[in-house]
Amino acid sequence: MKMELTDAERWILMNQYKILALLESDRKGQYERAAEVISHGWSGLYSQVTDLPYEVDRSISHDEIYQILLMFSVLKESYEALEDQSGVNYALVEFKGFDGNNEIDHLNYAEFCINKLGWFAELKRAGYNTHHSTLARYRRMVQKYMKVAEGSPISGRTLTAQEINEIVQD
Repeated sequence: MKMELTDAERWILMNQYKILALLESDRKGQYERAAEVISHGWSGLYSQVTDLPYEVDRSISHDEIYQILLMFSVLKESYEALEDQSGVNYALVEFKGFDGNNEIDHLNYAEFCINKLGWFAELKRAGYNTHHSTLARYRRMVQKYMKVAEGSPISGRTLTAQEINEIVQD
């Protein structure tokens, strides 16, 4: 059974989590994260913050952002594992974020995943607003990354300098 929440139901649930955050200080952070997820309608994360019985509805943009963050995580880990980093431009490997004017949903979701959920902690930085569009470049990079990864996320191995450069170069 797939459950979808109306705007009114999301508003009520968000307020309940905010009240719980005030009442139960030992679980305050958990309830605040739940309230934020519900208020933004990030249905792909509902199962992470609630006990509601429903199928997770992952929208394409949430999956896309997750792939982007995963790719940058692998790029950074691989860069740091290189014996000779001189042939790779670290500025191209580092996740900088999204444009706060035109990619605000991407920026908010990525920032929440990194700062509030603790995912991809290695990508944590002071701010994620690039003040210029990055999504088109990231999409091209993900396509190259998936080619190098042969269609699935790379696990258990790091990328070579050549593979990193292949992914980050426009």
